[in-house]
Amino acid sequence: MRLNVCYNPNLMEPTPFAPQPSDEEKRRQLIYMKRIATGLLGVSAVVFLIAHQQSGFGWGLVRAISEASMVGGLADWFAVTALFRHPMGIPIPHTAIISKNKDRIGAALGNFVYKHFLTPELIKTKLTNLNLGERIGEWLANPEKTRSVLEALTTGVTNLLDRLNDDDIRAFIRQNISDELLKTDLAPRLGRMIDGLMDSDRFRDLLDFLLLNTAQGLDRNKEKIEQWMDDNLNWVQRTFLKQVVRRTPGELLHILDDQEHRFRKLVYAGVQDMADNLQENPEWHLKLTDIKQQILQREEVRAYLGDIWTTLKIRIQTDLTKDDSQIKFRLQQGAASLGEAMLRDEAVRNAINRNVEQIITEIVTTRGSEVAIFISDTVRKWDAQTMVDRVEINIGRDLQFVRINGTIVGGLVGALLFLITRLF
Repeated sequence: MRLNVCYNPNLMEPTPFAPQPSDEEKRRQLIYMKRIATGLLGVSAVVFLIAHQQSGFGWGLVRAISEASMVGGLADWFAVTALFRHPMGIPIPHTAIISKNKDRIGAALGNFVYKHFLTPELIKTKLTNLNLGERIGEWLANPEKTRSVLEALTTGVTNLLDRLNDDDIRAFIRQNISDELLKTDLAPRLGRMIDGLMDSDRFRDLLDFLLLNTAQGLDRNKEKIEQWMDDNLNWVQRTFLKQVVRRTPGELLHILDDQEHRFRKLVYAGVQDMADNLQENPEWHLKLTDIKQQILQREEVRAYLGDIWTTLKIRIQTDLTKDDSQIKFRLQQGAASLGEAMLRDEAVRNAINRNVEQIITEIVTTRGSEVAIFISDTVRKWDAQTMVDRVEINIGRDLQFVRINGTIVGGLVGALLFLITRLF
């Protein structure tokens, strides 16, 4: 059994239609009803043959009933059969109606759907009643509902990542990042970024960090540095440089403590001059572009750009397998926050409703006729037998009641006519 669903205008949950039997079950029901209708016709014929050999008022009534039943049943059998095929295989005119008019039926069906189901007015009315903005908000704000979607999305993303060709993705990233960096003039952006650092306390903090770590590094590695000097430099060189190494940490710490130190001002002035040149000096632009091209052409850089995908893929896959996945957590949080915001803000809900209504109405207005064409083309591509089979298994069972009713009503009419002719 297949269960079809629709959306209840009062709920976001799908509302089930009545269960629909499968094609196989429909076919079994059709055969069963055909047997009943044919059996009833057969009974009428047998009764007629028996009554025809008898005499008397009672048998005359039976003969009239069975005769009229047989005529009514045969007439309706012919009518129902003629819809789908030639009765008894005889090509009688105006039979096999459905198969002969398949294309016209498809066109009429498509046009009917277009004119009566895909009108802008009907769509607007339906969307207005749905109030999608509110229902989407309620749905997003419900963690239980979003969790199931996120689980399905996670499975889909995982399967997609497994199926992607990593070599193609890496090549794509390498090429596109390189192209984008080559097209982008980094000089003014870098200059503006430095300006931003200079205008805040971030550059001062950065300079302090460099001064402190340089001083500590020199002090921590003083013995190693002096040992290297003893092994590689002459007496004059190492004597001078050792004094520099010993005095530099103290000088750096002094600069660190003095925010007005001349060294700081020189650094600030030099960095600011560099920022200005990056933004205004064409020579700096050309030089930076040349450096950028040289860097991007290096094999290790291109390899690194390609490895970005590998690193990202592994991190995503690893995170999605965790019970406390940060990706799923952030997505669920974002969905809940969005849903709550939509429920709080009527203007947002109304905007969503208007936009959805506008989009769907435009689609129906501009593309609705394509639905009719699609239906018509689909039916046209069916062969005649397919068309007959699909129509018959869906409505054939009900048409057998026409045959049954014809047999019964025919018998009643026969009885009525017999009584009228005999009694009046």
